[in-house]
Amino acid sequence: MSFHSIKNHIDYFNYLKKEPSEVNVLLRNLLISVTGFFRDSKVFGVIRKKLFPVIVKNTARDSIRIWVPACSSGEEVYSLAISLYEFLEERKIKPRFVIFGTDLCAEVIEKARTGAYSKEITSQVSSERLRRFFTKTENHYKIAKHIRDLCIFAKHDITSDPPLSNMDLESCRNLLIYMDGFLQNKVLSMLHYSLKPEGFLILGTSESVTAMPSLFSIYDKKNKIFTRNITAKKLLPATSRPGLSYKSPLPQNVNECETNAVVFKEADKSDIFIDSKKNGIDMVNMKNPRKDIKTLKMEFVRTVERLKAVSEEKDTFNEELRAANEEVQSSNEELQSMNEELETSKEELQSTNEELLTLNDELQNKNAELMHLNSDLSNVFASTNIPIIIVGSDLRIKRFTPTARKLMNLIATDINRPIGDIKPNIEISNMEELILDVIEDMTPKEKEVKDKDGRWHSMRIRPYRTIDNKIDGAVIALIDIDFCKKSREEVQGILNYNQAIIETMREPLVVLDKDLIVMSVNKAFCDTFRIQASDVKDRYFYEINSRQWNNPALKKLLGEVLPKKNYFNDFEISLDINGMEKKIILLNGQQIKLQGKDSPLILMVMEDITKHKKAEAILKRDNKTLDYLIEKRTGELMHLKMEIIKSKHLSAIGTLAATVAHELRNPLTHIALAIHRVKKMIKNPAVEKILTGVSERVTESDYIINNILMYSKTTITNYKPVKINHILKITIDEVKQKFTAAKIAVVDITKATKDIFIEADPIRIKEVFFNIICNAFEAVNADTGIIQIKSRIDDSHISVLIKDNGIGIDKKDLKNIESPFYTTKTKGTGLGLSLCKHVVAIHKGSIIFKSIKGKGTTVTVTLPIHKGKDEKKDSDNR
Repeated sequence: MSFHSIKNHIDYFNYLKKEPSEVNVLLRNLLISVTGFFRDSKVFGVIRKKLFPVIVKNTARDSIRIWVPACSSGEEVYSLAISLYEFLEERKIKPRFVIFGTDLCAEVIEKARTGAYSKEITSQVSSERLRRFFTKTENHYKIAKHIRDLCIFAKHDITSDPPLSNMDLESCRNLLIYMDGFLQNKVLSMLHYSLKPEGFLILGTSESVTAMPSLFSIYDKKNKIFTRNITAKKLLPATSRPGLSYKSPLPQNVNECETNAVVFKEADKSDIFIDSKKNGIDMVNMKNPRKDIKTLKMEFVRTVERLKAVSEEKDTFNEELRAANEEVQSSNEELQSMNEELETSKEELQSTNEELLTLNDELQNKNAELMHLNSDLSNVFASTNIPIIIVGSDLRIKRFTPTARKLMNLIATDINRPIGDIKPNIEISNMEELILDVIEDMTPKEKEVKDKDGRWHSMRIRPYRTIDNKIDGAVIALIDIDFCKKSREEVQGILNYNQAIIETMREPLVVLDKDLIVMSVNKAFCDTFRIQASDVKDRYFYEINSRQWNNPALKKLLGEVLPKKNYFNDFEISLDINGMEKKIILLNGQQIKLQGKDSPLILMVMEDITKHKKAEAILKRDNKTLDYLIEKRTGELMHLKMEIIKSKHLSAIGTLAATVAHELRNPLTHIALAIHRVKKMIKNPAVEKILTGVSERVTESDYIINNILMYSKTTITNYKPVKINHILKITIDEVKQKFTAAKIAVVDITKATKDIFIEADPIRIKEVFFNIICNAFEAVNADTGIIQIKSRIDDSHISVLIKDNGIGIDKKDLKNIESPFYTTKTKGTGLGLSLCKHVVAIHKGSIIFKSIKGKGTTVTVTLPIHKGKDEKKDSDNR
């Protein structure tokens, strides 16, 4: 209605009257045609694996019948036909089945009969099936004739028309979902009626038989496959739907005559018109005073419907008759073929008789030839020097050569005698068993036997083949191998002797052929590389030991041994074999020529030098260690020598300093006393100022003399256990008193060392810290300077770090800062830091200077910790 811009049903009804073709368009739109080839491949797999075998078994003598209601354009029908055809073809069963495809729409049935489909089916049908079961044209694929002939299509309304019968399989997928409960019950009854007792019903994935559970049993729940319930009564359902009642009349404005005309004109069609409430409209139950005419019209319509159903049933029956007729024609063709074959057999029999006559003549000629061959064989047996005995399948002697008489103890009358009765002159106990094995297995056997004279023979037993290639006994030949046997044993003894020598060698040996295939290895090789000889023999050399021998340089050397007759010595290779420590192998290789061998071989001798290399590495390492120790000891001796020289030097300086101090201190003492007296006698400020300056110089001179005397000392005797935290506290307080005007922050974070004792001269250690902290005060800014004093304990030593943010020290000055009399100050002797280092060294400690120009200096003083705490001595020291 929307397509034709029609607003109401009445106008659309009038349009239908004007355009009869629109009725078919409306019917096609009402019907849903969704189909495809091999839709849901899993279901087709189950059908082929489970259903077809059962159906074929149940229809051993009858044709298979399959029905596809609502078949649309026939894809489902042809899919089943192809699948069943392939199944029967695999089992070499002649196709004998018919598949019925029915649908309500005549147009889709016509398309199904044509069997032509677009090229889009290539996505649904495999290329192999397209080749076998379709004919390709320019624009489409057409179903092959041998498949088309197995399928019958007819227009059929499953809800009203009579059903088909005796079906082995019904595929009614995705039809019930478009029906209400009433129609579902009716269709399921139809399908139940049509099935054989052992038949199968296939429904869509969203469908079930729950509406009529008594009619079917579940066969495959997952794939919606059911079987007919044999206990359910088989009833043919009504072919008309009683649920439609013609109650609602047409609107009053519709002309009754026009309606009647349409009804009678379309009486042969199966169209039903409904109103907006989905109630059927009685096309002839209009208001009409002539009631008997109305009744006649209704009866006429019903009669037409019945005739239509009968006509369609007749068409279906005709199709079935056609299929049966085709089967009868096929049977007639088979009978005719059998008659033709019988005539052919008669002709062949006549020809065979003629051939028999010819063969008889040929047989006589063959007999003559056989007699001649028998004479030849007798002459051969008489002239051969090899003992040969021929026995039959019954182990009876049939023939033997003259030379076999002595060895096997035979006489002429032993022909046809069982060979087990003979007492031969050879040592063998199971000859009969060997002969039987050869006859049964048709495999030649060979065994070395010794005669009573001690000579060795090779007994070779082979199956006796007749001219038509049948086994009819055995041929026994005895060949004298005594010389070969003894020569082989002699050679084997030599080989064993050589092998014993090789096996006792400690060096691994390997022999390779021209293709570098391993011919043999000795025990040392197997032990060294933890491998069995059987795992190495006949293998490519580069593949053994996890391809560890696959070395390019070794390949080049081995490749030149045979062509250029080269040899190589002392080639070193490193091997990292799984489960073994890394090995270093020394290789020597050369060409060897064995008697009886056409091609020369390669012999490689190996030496495991892993231990030598390790010893060499250890020796090198020990030499380096020894060199280091010698160098270190030499350094220590040189340092000790320098210390001795320094000690002697300091001792000399001490003696000199003591003398100089004695000579200088007396005058300085007199000068100091004189200055003191002069100050008391003269009260002149100018003179007092001069005398004060002279007094300070005298004090400085006395300080320098004391420092020189201290620097010259090599030992200190005034050792005491003292708390280092106590010494630092006193030193910081004295420094702060000296620099009272400066606003320098001193951060002391050495509280963790309050219980740490050191063995030291407290006065000298205090002078060390006093000197370093005073230098820090002089280096920082008086207003923004910060001095941090930290401590760090490390096992048996304590380190005190004095860090400032002052001007720092140049690198060139830092190198000489510990040298005596070196100073960068305008005032100073240069003995302060060198004296600090000297005092700390006497206390078995160390002092380290680190500085960055412009950022500050850090001095680290490290001293040994006293092993016991002596609080009493510390208190006395305070």
